[in-house]
Amino acid sequence: SRHQRHSEKRARVNVFIGKRIVVEDCFVQAPNGKNEQKGVRSERSEKKSANQRLVKSGTHPPEFYRKLWNTILGGEVYRDVLVNRKKDGSLYYEDMCITPLKDDAGRTTHFISTGKDITERKLAEEALETARTRQDRTHEAVALIELAIALRRQNHNGIAVQHVRQALAIAETLTSRPLLRRALKETGHTCWAFGDLPNATDFFQRALQLCEEDGDIPGQTDAHAGLGAVAADLKDRVRARTHTARALALAEQAEDRNRIAFYASNLANSYFHEKDYVKAR
Repeated sequence: SRHQRHSEKRARVNVFIGKRIVVEDCFVQAPNGKNEQKGVRSERSEKKSANQRLVKSGTHPPEFYRKLWNTILGGEVYRDVLVNRKKDGSLYYEDMCITPLKDDAGRTTHFISTGKDITERKLAEEALETARTRQDRTHEAVALIELAIALRRQNHNGIAVQHVRQALAIAETLTSRPLLRRALKETGHTCWAFGDLPNATDFFQRALQLCEEDGDIPGQTDAHAGLGAVAADLKDRVRARTHTARALALAEQAEDRNRIAFYASNLANSYFHEKDYVKAR
């Protein structure tokens, strides 16, 4: 049978590799697109070489590698946040997970290693800790916003909402209007990503009012875009088109080519689906 042929093939591989430890290449597609492909082939007696290939930063002590190998050779999943090095030589924080694969007899034959770049989140966490240590409320709010954005990009929207609401609470006690405008916009975006559409609408509307009072054109553009996105999710095509068209007009006024291209595409898409929407009603 197909299963038997697969087992026989795997058995032959086991005999061929003997005591070799093989970490096969593995690629896992993530929402933020930042997962990295990695692979290692090494003998048990060549762990040092394997260490250098698996974690290239050179910043970790021998104890780190001992814990790693003891865990995976014991058949357990290893997961940790570590510092790794990219091909261009730059360092980054990686959320690494190494999973042992076993044969039918329970023997570990391969390891699958996957990693996610979480540098943005780690830097935001460090900035937040620094701001809190210095009791700097302004930088604390900024760090909370940056952390919420990083978490949102990794689809940790529930935690992101908590952080951005903390940032907004701090911003509302300060005198910085730009900070308050940003906090309102990002709270709107995060609530929208979390699926809390009523609160997202409220925060975007408050942000829009503040941006209009202060003459903040980019802020108005983003707020209109946010209201358009929420309206689209609520199946209110008219409001979605109205806000998106206004965002496009403001982007053209500011000669912001990136925003122009993005909102023009969104607006064209809303008109394209209008015929189907009318039929559905």
